[in-house]
Amino acid sequence: MGIKDLEVRKVEFSELLTGVAAGRWTMNTALFVTPERCKTVAYSNPIWALGDGMIVRAGNPKRIGSYASVAKTDARIGVVKGTAQVATAKAAGVPADRIVEFGTQEEVIAAIKAGRVDAYPNTALGHRALLASLRDADLALAEPFELPMDPGGPKRDLARSLSAKRTVPLSLASTRSWRNSLAPTNTARFSPTVSGLMKLLRR
Repeated sequence: MGIKDLEVRKVEFSELLTGVAAGRWTMNTALFVTPERCKTVAYSNPIWALGDGMIVRAGNPKRIGSYASVAKTDARIGVVKGTAQVATAKAAGVPADRIVEFGTQEEVIAAIKAGRVDAYPNTALGHRALLASLRDADLALAEPFELPMDPGGPKRDLARSLSAKRTVPLSLASTRSWRNSLAPTNTARFSPTVSGLMKLLRR
C-alpha cells in the first residue's frame, strides 16, 4: 500500500464506522461486510472470514447450541450494539425483546455473570481468545455450536457469501476514496477498538 507512517487511534466500537465515514481517519480495523455498512463506507478485498460462537455461563444451563436454539427457548442474548450478530440473531428467529444491546463487551460479560442474559454471540475465535484472557470459571464457550444455515439453501462459501446469515467476509472498512488517495508519502490513520488489537477478532 506504500504507507510509511501509521497513526493509531483508540476508539469505541460504535465510533468506527462513523469516524471513517466522516474522514476522521483513513481506515478501520477489520469489520464484517454488511449491505447496510456498504451504504456509508467502502471495503478492501476480504481478508478473512470467521464463524460465530456464544459465550454462556459454565455448564450451559440453557443448553444453547445455535441461534435457532435460542429462538426456540426463553433464552436472552446480549450483544454489542451495532455488531453483525444482531441481524444474524433476528434472521434465526430470535425476537427483538430477547436481544439485549450493550455499549461494550465488558458490559455483556457482566450481564451473563449476573444472569441478566444467557449468551453472548460473536466470533468463536475471538471468544476463545477472550475466555483465555479472562480465566473465569463461571464462563464457557457453548459447544458444540451449529452455524446458521442460509435460508435459501445449504451453507455457502464464506469468501463469497456477503448475504449469508451465518458469517460474511471481514474487510478493512475505509472512506470510498482511500485507495486512490494513499501515496508512498502519506500517513495513514488507523483506528482499532479501545480495548486493543486482541479484540479485532471479536468484531
